[in-house]
Amino acid sequence: MNLNLRNRILLPTLALIFTVTLVLSVVSFYLSRRALNDSFNAQLEQICDSSLQQIESWVLGEQANIIHWSTQPHVLAALQESPGTLAARAVVSAELAEAHQRFGFFGNLLLADLSGNAVSANRPEAVGHLNVSDRRYFKEALTGKAVISEVLKNKVNGGGPIVVLAAPVMDGTTVRGVLIASMDLNWFSAHMIDPIKVLSTGFVFLYDEKGIFISYPKKELIMQAKLADFPWGPQFQHSAAGEIRYNLDGVAQLARFKNSESLHWGLVATVPRAEIMAPIYRMGKISALLGVGAVALGALLMYLVSRSITRPIQQVSAELDHCSSETISAAGQVSDASQSLAQGSTEQAASLEETSASLEEMSSMTKRNAESATRANDLARAARASADTGSNEMQAMSLAMTEIKASSDDIAKIIKTIDEIAFQTNILALNAAVEAARAGEAGAGFAVVAEEVRALAQRSAVAAKETADKIEGAITKTAQGVEISGQVTKRLAEIMEKVRQVDALIGEVATASREQNQGVGQINHAIGQMDQVVQTNAACAEESAAAAEELSAQALSLNAIIATLHQLVDGRPPVIADRTPSPTASRPAAARSTLHETRPPSPLPPHRVSVRR
Repeated sequence: MNLNLRNRILLPTLALIFTVTLVLSVVSFYLSRRALNDSFNAQLEQICDSSLQQIESWVLGEQANIIHWSTQPHVLAALQESPGTLAARAVVSAELAEAHQRFGFFGNLLLADLSGNAVSANRPEAVGHLNVSDRRYFKEALTGKAVISEVLKNKVNGGGPIVVLAAPVMDGTTVRGVLIASMDLNWFSAHMIDPIKVLSTGFVFLYDEKGIFISYPKKELIMQAKLADFPWGPQFQHSAAGEIRYNLDGVAQLARFKNSESLHWGLVATVPRAEIMAPIYRMGKISALLGVGAVALGALLMYLVSRSITRPIQQVSAELDHCSSETISAAGQVSDASQSLAQGSTEQAASLEETSASLEEMSSMTKRNAESATRANDLARAARASADTGSNEMQAMSLAMTEIKASSDDIAKIIKTIDEIAFQTNILALNAAVEAARAGEAGAGFAVVAEEVRALAQRSAVAAKETADKIEGAITKTAQGVEISGQVTKRLAEIMEKVRQVDALIGEVATASREQNQGVGQINHAIGQMDQVVQTNAACAEESAAAAEELSAQALSLNAIIATLHQLVDGRPPVIADRTPSPTASRPAAARSTLHETRPPSPLPPHRVSVRR
């Protein structure tokens, strides 16, 4: 990623500010969350302690009041059999009714004798009719100690939770009866538990030693539901106090609980965790907004500072870029012109060297042609003399062939004559044989001779015929030979005429070749001088091109440095002028000075011209 100088200053600073702000925000968030969690846990614990202490104080205070009340003389008098018993019982009933009317949380208030019969009560209808002898708290009170019963359902007032306080009425060390007061826990919850609010939706609830709800926001669950009915419920009974996280109706809750050692009741203060985290999240948002504001302010300040730093550098960089571009353009033009001149001079020198070599080869070939023409002229003359001799000999051979043909004709005539003689002899032999046959035995010898003669005549005829055939063939071939000899003689005459013409032409070619050899020598000398001058110019042009290329390379180096500066200041990708050196200019001087050595070798050694530096 290309970054300009401003961004190189701005981005790391912003990253540092952002990192520090982020770290501070995160640390502040976690520290705040921990502090708020600790504070809220302490608050919940305080709520549990104070609420449970208040409950204990209320119950134990009322128990103390009942115990004190049970020690009053008129209460004891109401339990004794004496003339003032009825009056005392009336007084006690009036006091019980007044207490019920005054405090509001008392349910049944009564004084029971040892049989459990109500002798005084806040309700007149209970006197003489209500018996509590089967109640456990009554039995325990008869033992001489004050009793706080377990939580019971109120049989009179719709089954609400009540707790019964029973205090024995003592006559010295003897128990005379029991003063009983039932307290309505619904009244207590409505006045002391329900008003306790934990944040917005948190609440406090009570359960007895069996885990039955005796105070709960949902009133239908009181004395109906218990902790064991919920998966998280048993955790509240495992220890005397503690903290529990659980889900209630799909909502994450944080609860603090504590169990009373004296009452064996438990109190739970619970609140949704989302409400606990709400102020923490608000604090986190505030920290984030402050951090964003700090980053934005830091970015603005660093932008102004970086711009004040980079603007002068950008101006200098732009001026250097302009100068570098002009230098590169001028160097490129000089380099192109020098390279074109060097390339043209080199090509011209190479062409002159090739022309010189070609002229040298032409001169050599012309000289060789002149010598060959002279030798051809001599050979043509010799051929003419040989042709004349051959013509004469062919004429003699033709004459001899004519004479042979005439002799062959004469021999053919003689053979024909012999053939006729043999035919006649054969006829005579046949006649002689016929006559001998007519003579009988006298002519038998003559017949034998005639037969022999006839046989000889036949063999002579056959031999004459064979000889005649061969002589006919010889005559035919002799005739052909005579004809061919005539044609050869005619052709030899034509050849002699052509040889005379070739002899004349070869003489002319030899003369022209000698003159041409002299002219080519003069041209070759002039081309050699031109080659030296052109190669000297090519060497100077190549040196100029090399100097121009060096200037262009230095300009490109300057452009690369300026491009790096631009990349540092503006963050732009480096753009470097691309001027590839020409092949001629980039070729080593040693290779350029020996261009004439690159052509194919000629039959004769080429004319070497070295370049002068």
